[in-house]
This record gives sequence, C-alpha cells and structure tokens, in this order.
Amino acid sequence: MKFNALALIQVYSETTDGYGQPVKAWADSSSIWGQLTPTQGGEKREKYGVERSESLTFRTYYRSDLTAKDRLKIGTQIYEIDNLMQESNRVFMALTLKATDGR
Repeated sequence: MKFNALALIQVYSETTDGYGQPVKAWADSSSIWGQLTPTQGGEKREKYGVERSESLTFRTYYRSDLTAKDRLKIGTQIYEIDNLMQESNRVFMALTLKATDGR
C-alpha cells in the first residue's frame, strides 16, 4: 500500500458559550499518512441549487484513538468520517470520508 496523502486529525469537542448554549469546537490532534482513493462523486439538485457530493476512502495504519466523531483535513478540504473499518487484524483501517464545508 502506497501512502499518498497527509491528513490532519481534528478532534470534536463541545463547550458552552457565555449564554450556556452549546458550541462545536475542533482541535488539531495529529497528522497521519494514508492512501486516498476516490470512491464516489456526483451532483444532486437541491431546492436552492446543485449540491456537489464527494466520497473518498482513506486507508492508514490502525489507530485506536480515531473515531467517527473526528474529522480529517487533507490540504484545504475538510472531510467528515462516515465509516471506520478495521482491516488485517488491526494493522490497517479504512475510513470512508465525505467532503464538508468545514463547520
């Protein structure tokens, strides 16, 4: 397996603002190398225009600290983790990623 992409893991946490309202927060955790391959892409007509969707697979070494609540930043694009699958007796893992607007 040839690793061709460097990803920054961003960990999710939730805090409260001065009014007690929940606020999403993302903190940079660590960088990992992996193999990035496109799996699906397309466009869908929505009420206010066309929405582009992109799905990728990111294969890397197994990490027990990586969860579906986290996200990856590859270059300038941020991806939500849709699915995590262990491969080869916890040597590798495959993550299904979905492009997001970064909020």
